[in-house]
Amino acid sequence: MKRSVFLVALYVFFLTFSLLSLFFGENGVTALDKIRVRNQLLSGNLIALDTKHEDLIVKLTALRSDPESIVVGARALGLYRTDDKVVQFRNMKYSHLLPDAGGVLHLSPLPQTDESLLRIFAVAAGIIFLLFSLIIWKLRDAVKTK
Repeated sequence: MKRSVFLVALYVFFLTFSLLSLFFGENGVTALDKIRVRNQLLSGNLIALDTKHEDLIVKLTALRSDPESIVVGARALGLYRTDDKVVQFRNMKYSHLLPDAGGVLHLSPLPQTDESLLRIFAVAAGIIFLLFSLIIWKLRDAVKTK
């Protein structure tokens, strides 16, 4: 009887570990959900980068073909010709904003699940089942002897 209790406790350990790994493991269901969310973030980032690419192509063709767009772009950066007249207002709140440098989304690596934590839970479930089974077995023997 004791041997079968130990085997069942071992079975409970393996079953618990397998189920925990299936749901919370490195390749489990929750990891797949994290990968789906990451995929959606990357898809959104790719669309934003495509839009940015199209805008930059339009600006590049304008700079190559229209000399006035070069002058406007240089003035936006604070560069002026020597014959330009510049009016500067003092005591005004003005901050020169730098152009967006690409806005590439930086993603941190996916958090890894610690497999040892799953093993600890599985061992705890196996030990709890073993102790519970042994207590029931002792109580049953005590009832039979009375």
